[in-house]
Amino acid sequence: MAGKDTPPPRPLCRRCRLRTPPLHIFGSEASPAGKAGGRAFRRGPIGGGGWGFRHSQFSLPPPAKMSPRVAQRENEPFLLVLVLLLIQTLIASSLPCLPDQAAALLQLKRSFSATTASATAFRSWRAGTDCCRWAGIRCDGDGDGGGRVTSLDLGGRRLQSGGLDAAVFSLTSLRYLNLGGNDFNASRLPATGFEMLTELTHLSISPPSFTGQIPAGPIPIPEESTDSKLDYSNNWFSSMPFDLIPYLAGALSLKVSMNNVSGEVPSTFCTVKSLRILDLSQNILNGQIPNQLASLHQLESLDLSSNKLSGEIPRKLASLDFLSTLNLSDNMLEGSIPESPHFLTLPNSSFIRNAGLCGPPLSNECSNKSTSNVMPHLSEEKSADIILFLFVGLGFGVGFAIAIVPR
Repeated sequence: MAGKDTPPPRPLCRRCRLRTPPLHIFGSEASPAGKAGGRAFRRGPIGGGGWGFRHSQFSLPPPAKMSPRVAQRENEPFLLVLVLLLIQTLIASSLPCLPDQAAALLQLKRSFSATTASATAFRSWRAGTDCCRWAGIRCDGDGDGGGRVTSLDLGGRRLQSGGLDAAVFSLTSLRYLNLGGNDFNASRLPATGFEMLTELTHLSISPPSFTGQIPAGPIPIPEESTDSKLDYSNNWFSSMPFDLIPYLAGALSLKVSMNNVSGEVPSTFCTVKSLRILDLSQNILNGQIPNQLASLHQLESLDLSSNKLSGEIPRKLASLDFLSTLNLSDNMLEGSIPESPHFLTLPNSSFIRNAGLCGPPLSNECSNKSTSNVMPHLSEEKSADIILFLFVGLGFGVGFAIAIVPR
């Protein structure tokens, strides 16, 4: 009742004490008793010691504070991420684009007409920023070459320009240059400048709109290069100078297809021993196929189709063991196709649309006239061997007779 004292709490039974979880109180003082919602703890033994309480309803104590060592362990992953980000930032900023490289690229950018395509292509090309991070640009971050542009890829950007700006030749560390898929307004490639790109191993200007003559000796490709490719295809080049050939010593692939190159196939290609792909198709080449091409023992693909080549197919081409692709179609070749197991594996499309060509794998057989065009070469070789044998025998007989005649 209102006038009666509150009866003292009943002591907990032994079972309750055993099931009561231990309570840990932080602080030196307990919450004052008698307040609503407050804890009323009393320190004292309850059946052998421990903590007792006056109310059966209570809230759990606050969580225990973590020790400094535990807190340090929980923060270690976060600190590790921060350190890695800091290291990455330092590495990226330690080798920025060199000022002369950025200046050359910005000059090249200004040489293109301002169009929607150029705005998209050069969106990241801004003065005062690291050009090694610009779109289409890669730099070498090792050694003394750090910060120098090694790759310039503007392929397929649909850019428009009145000609290739000489600024590109200031990027002397270039190894990869792709200008294909842009419009250079039927201009000529610069006659000089490519010789400064001494490390260039990949060049693609297909298909822009260059005309005139392929520059003589444009790229001194290193002989030790393992993947050098030159692609001049799909332009309006009218000639390919013989001076170009010595500079291809390390080239593996040369494509000059779909141009207007006239004249004969240069026999000096035989000096490019590393050449594996040679594509001179869809030009206006005339004359005969040079026998010297048979000395390209690494050649895997030869395409001379859609020209005006005449004469017979050199027999020695059948000795190229690695030649897996051969296309001589759409020419004016004649005579029989050299007989060899290697040529028999080639499809008909390799030789079709040559009016005077006959023999397997084509369906039309060779007539006596066609065969006679092939046989004289064999008879001449056999005749030379017979004459040589007779001279050797005659010399041996005369010498033997002189030796046995008594003096």
